[in-house]
Amino acid sequence: MLRQQGFTLIEVLVVMVIVGVMSTVLTLTIGSFSERSDESELQRLRVVLEACAERASVRGQPIRVEFFTGGYRFSVLDLEDKWQPLFDPPLFTERLLPAELTWVGLTVFGQRNPARLEFGSRPPDFALRVGPANGEARLLGKANGEVFLEIPGNLTVSAAGTTAGEPG
Repeated sequence: MLRQQGFTLIEVLVVMVIVGVMSTVLTLTIGSFSERSDESELQRLRVVLEACAERASVRGQPIRVEFFTGGYRFSVLDLEDKWQPLFDPPLFTERLLPAELTWVGLTVFGQRNPARLEFGSRPPDFALRVGPANGEARLLGKANGEVFLEIPGNLTVSAAGTTAGEPG
């Protein structure tokens, strides 16, 4: 009896079709991944800013968020009234933004373009504008510590969920 070695033409064609479909799906997924990573980074920043407000209020220790080209970092005010770097993973670590995101501007209590955002016993009202590739997004902080994220073409998002209107 002779044993067949190798693959039949049908088996090879089926494998080629499967590989082709998988590569197409992978290409489409990678193409939309950068947009999702921008949005997920903005969502992360929203959560971190809310956590800053809560931590500063609960612990009674002011937290400063410094925005530098391409990223942001945190500092806390020590007992000698000196700002010290804050490193408390996973939230409070220096973080770089994806290449597509840039800082556009920060308004705190009506002041335009301050260099940093400080959270104390009472969270500040602020608007942080970030320029992703698909349009300018805004993070709006309220005096109650809640932060809203407005992304062009999307609904406004807060910790409580998604709302269709302007944050109040």
